[in-house]
Formats: sequence, structure tokens, C-alpha cells
Amino acid sequence: MRTRSAVVIAAVLVGLLVLLAVGFGQRQERSTASSTAGADWLPGLKEQLASLQRVRVQSGGTVSTLSRDGGRWGVAEREGYAADTGRLGELLEELAAARVLEPKTSKPELFERLGLSDIEKPDSKAVLVELWASGENPLFRVLVGNAAEGRKGRYVRLADATETGPVDRPPPAGADPADWGDRTARGR
Repeated sequence: MRTRSAVVIAAVLVGLLVLLAVGFGQRQERSTASSTAGADWLPGLKEQLASLQRVRVQSGGTVSTLSRDGGRWGVAEREGYAADTGRLGELLEELAAARVLEPKTSKPELFERLGLSDIEKPDSKAVLVELWASGENPLFRVLVGNAAEGRKGRYVRLADATETGPVDRPPPAGADPADWGDRTARGR
């Protein structure tokens, strides 16, 4: 009888410890999530906008490379034709001002649902945006995915990271070079 009581008490104690551990883990997860919600998605980008020299936008096999030559932006895939600086400015402004609404998932198997699977995958719906100031390495490589269901914003993630979530300002990011040309420009 005493052995049976000891086993029951031990089982109850183990159960309580498991419940406490689960409760603590969920509280810890919530506090981590809330600390990233509302934060700048790309910290430091605002301060580096004036130094940007190249922006590359890719979706599937379509690529647009916008390069600065002095004070003029051109579309490389259109032989340097003048870029639509209004659209470029809007893209950069939205990226620089975007704030994380909430963390979503860091499970790669769920990225496809959010439109954030790796750009190298043939069926990827993501748009890759790369930003360079100078040098060979981009300052930021970001993936823009699907519109967030039931709310404003789009799902995003850094290309080399697994954390995803919607941001409050959906950056306009299409990759067709024809869409990046300045329709009001005359000549080059």
C-alpha cells in the first residue's frame, strides 16, 4: 500500500512539474514574441538609404537591377534606361519604415504557405529584394511573400533567416524590368 501511494505521489509531482515547465515555456515564448512585435524590420536601413547604389528585385526567372550612376538611377536590363524613381523611392521608403506586426513561424516547411520559400526553388512565389551601398555584399537580402490574411501587410523574412512575420507596410515589389522604367523619361 505504501509503495502504491508513493508511486501516485511521484506521478502527481511529475505531472505538476511538466505543467509548470510547459506554462513557463509558453510565457517565455510570448515575451520573446512581444519584444519583436512593433520593432523596425530592417534596423539601420533608414540611415543608409542615401548611400544605396544598387537595388535588385527578382521573382522566379525575372530580374530587375536598378543602379545609380551619380544622381541618376537606371534599369540595367533596359540598357540603363531611366528608372522610375517614384516607384523606387516608394519601395525603399516602405522597406525602411516597415515594422513587424507579430512573429509568425520559423519552420521552413511552412514558408511556401506564406509565399516565402527560397527564391531558388522553381515554384517559389517570393520576391527577393537586395540592397547594396557599395562592395560585393548586399546590405539586406529580403523575401516578400503573400498578403497577410485578414490584416494589412505582407509576410516577409530575411533571405538567410528563418523568422517570418507580417510587416505593417507592404513593399511594392515586382520584378519586371518594364515596370521599373520611367514612363515620363525622354531618351536616356
